[in-house]
Amino acid sequence: MNYYTDFEQMEITVDNWDNIIASTNYETIINEEQCLEIIQVLLQIQTTVKFFKANLQEFKKADIYLRRYENLRDRVLTLVSNLILKTIKEAL
Repeated sequence: MNYYTDFEQMEITVDNWDNIIASTNYETIINEEQCLEIIQVLLQIQTTVKFFKANLQEFKKADIYLRRYENLRDRVLTLVSNLILKTIKEAL
């Protein structure tokens, strides 16, 4: 079950993105490769959320990991949303 062991690595990845982007007040310009990395992490998180929702009763601590992954997903979406809003604001 990689769903249990992958959480820490994904959390580290999201923390790194948070440090890079938020510390520069969303002034960081990311390239296409970095965008693809963020999308890949988000897809992994969403796949894991779907797994835990579908198997909530069958696996130990599934509810705990579900909340953890949902929180991680929310953090990534907040980062991406803030980057988009910053770009729109600058375009106006």
